[in-house]
Amino acid sequence: MKTSRTMRACAIVACAALAANAGGAVEVYFGDDGRAAWESDVGTWNEMDFTGFEPGHNPTDEYVDSVGAVFVDGSNPVWGETFTLFPEDGWGLSSGFFGSRIEFELEAPTLSLAVLYPGGMDVTLWSGDEVVFQASAGGAGFGNFVGLLSTVPFDRVQLNDGAGTAFVDDIRVGVLIPGPGAAALMAVASVIGTGRRRVRR
Repeated sequence: MKTSRTMRACAIVACAALAANAGGAVEVYFGDDGRAAWESDVGTWNEMDFTGFEPGHNPTDEYVDSVGAVFVDGSNPVWGETFTLFPEDGWGLSSGFFGSRIEFELEAPTLSLAVLYPGGMDVTLWSGDEVVFQASAGGAGFGNFVGLLSTVPFDRVQLNDGAGTAFVDDIRVGVLIPGPGAAALMAVASVIGTGRRRVRR
């Protein structure tokens, strides 16, 4: 899969940042080219698009069955019918108020994540109590994309915008690693993109 020089340069920066944390590597994918490359490289994921909720609803465990994700902050209201802010489907999630964050935990680890968002986005990945990766995606405007593919499994995600309230359109979570015995197999499948099937929720 061909990727842009800009995207590869960003990946190098991300890897350097990660080396100080968990000693692994994270490839970072930005923009439309990055979105296509992430989809090809990851192959299979589950998606939280926040449709079907009442505006103002604060999700908790509604995505645990389909994605394996539980929102833990408790004050992340859903926004609806706002296609300018959320061009994918008109629905999205906010961090609630200035300086707050969107945070969710996963029932099992994964190696890949993508966020479609307007404005800026700071992403922190955790494995237990250890930071696996932390970086600012940035970018003004709408319809932004950042995707991550890690060599270190992570099970908690924090999203925020240091400049204000964080908004996300959709969140994609790679297939969860079901147990220690399957970790190596899932890592290989994630990297080579086995089963190029898109799973939407």
